[in-house]
Amino acid sequence: MGQRVNYSGWRNDSVIRLFKRDLCLYDDRHVHESLHVNGVTSQLKQSLLHYSYRSFDKYMQKMNHYANLQAKDYDNKTGPLTAYHFIIKPFWGFFKHYIVQSGFRDGVVGLTIGYIQGYVVFMRYVKLRLLRKNRR
Repeated sequence: MGQRVNYSGWRNDSVIRLFKRDLCLYDDRHVHESLHVNGVTSQLKQSLLHYSYRSFDKYMQKMNHYANLQAKDYDNKTGPLTAYHFIIKPFWGFFKHYIVQSGFRDGVVGLTIGYIQGYVVFMRYVKLRLLRKNRR
């Protein structure tokens, strides 16, 4: 949205970006995979600017895609879906990004991120419900 995001849970993420493929292995998840490294890791001395989304529409497309993938990841580890999954967890997604991680300090952008993060959690469980229903 044309401004740098300083809060909202989008800063200081420690992610391995440069690695030798033959010395690493990803775990078996669709989203938020972990890279297991056979060797030593270190951090870059300078910040790496990472522009994940070219536009708001691209961001929403990616979040929808993530909700689909997360539904698959959560299928085996989530019991019966209840109001907790459709009300409490999405609210917590918003609250975490907007309040706990100080998204309010990012202004309208932080509010937007918080809202979308809550929405994505809601969609994860809607898609999980549909996944289970279509399997019957």
